[in-house]
Amino acid sequence: MAPNEAQIVVLTITQVIVVILLSPLYQGIYDGEKP
Repeated sequence: MAPNEAQIVVLTITQVIVVILLSPLYQGIYDGEKP
């Protein structure tokens, strides 16, 4: 696998994580955990 392909995989995984963290549903759950 070329280094560029590995970079694309890492960037894709990072994007998925960011989307999950910024998800309104996730924010709602996280907000509900706090007072």
